[in-house]
Amino acid sequence: MVIEYHVFDTGIAKVILKPTEKFPEGKNYFYVDADDLPLVMQTDNCELTGSWDKCAYPGSQLYRKIVRKHIGQKPEYVDHANGVGIDNTSRNLNSVTACENSRNRVYRGYWISGDNFAFEGLVRYYSKFGAYTRSRVITYPYEHEAAFHRKEFEDDYYSSYNYNFFLDRRGELDIVELEYSGQISREEATFMHVMRKAKDNAWYVWRYHLFEYFKKYDIPIPGYKLNEKNRMVDVETGAILCPFG
Repeated sequence: MVIEYHVFDTGIAKVILKPTEKFPEGKNYFYVDADDLPLVMQTDNCELTGSWDKCAYPGSQLYRKIVRKHIGQKPEYVDHANGVGIDNTSRNLNSVTACENSRNRVYRGYWISGDNFAFEGLVRYYSKFGAYTRSRVITYPYEHEAAFHRKEFEDDYYSSYNYNFFLDRRGELDIVELEYSGQISREEATFMHVMRKAKDNAWYVWRYHLFEYFKKYDIPIPGYKLNEKNRMVDVETGAILCPFG
């Protein structure tokens, strides 16, 4: 049940629902384009479902209406570009395949195999008959190399649809609110996100090729060292920098 809504100058509306046990005060809302408010107000039993700030989204009846309006047909899967299910603005909804949907996440992307870091990628071979591509496991002796080349592989092989580090807002609903309410620009929102995740963690810089971004905004690239297993670790504490251990 809709209690109230706020329309920001950005053209985005924040819809406040009746609090429930699962979605109490402060967690009982979602975002839509202001143009979608008629759909919201015409939908009976408007509610939130899912897991808060992970896969929460408006109840299926309203969700289907919003998706149908912006995508034009029933998609195989709908992916939220920034990973926030309560953000159902048109720019955040993408029609994707199951495989594409599963790729929109931050993850290590490589595994530790003995003394090496490996992932399965595509390698281009050349012969007198021409060039051909085949899949094989690629290994690197140092973690920063594996992280860097994994991103290269993803950009090349998954160019049609892939995770975008700059759009990610998982666990950062305060940034979403600041941007959508017009208090900061999208560029400033992205800057806040990058500073939170990568300012002191070189793993993100190598994994998502942030060197040019850091140079553009004159951000010092954080340092790191390699431990005895060639993992990227904090210079002072020795803690592993990869957020997935």
